[in-house]
Amino acid sequence: MLISIMSIPIKLALQILEKIREEVDREMLNTAESIKKRMMEVQLMYELKKIPEKEYREIMKTLENRLRRLEEAQ
Repeated sequence: MLISIMSIPIKLALQILEKIREEVDREMLNTAESIKKRMMEVQLMYELKKIPEKEYREIMKTLENRLRRLEEAQ
């Protein structure tokens, strides 16, 4: 029980960092150019085996959806 109580601050910190990362991504990826640049970066990371295929597909799907929504709004 003591270990689970001690892990709460760590879990909370990780959740906060994840939210910050999401917000930074959202702010940085608000133009078609920035989204396409990020897509190229992710593709390179995948080709260099720095991220697994599952993560690559999830990120690309998110970016493609964001790009589509952006283009529809214009």
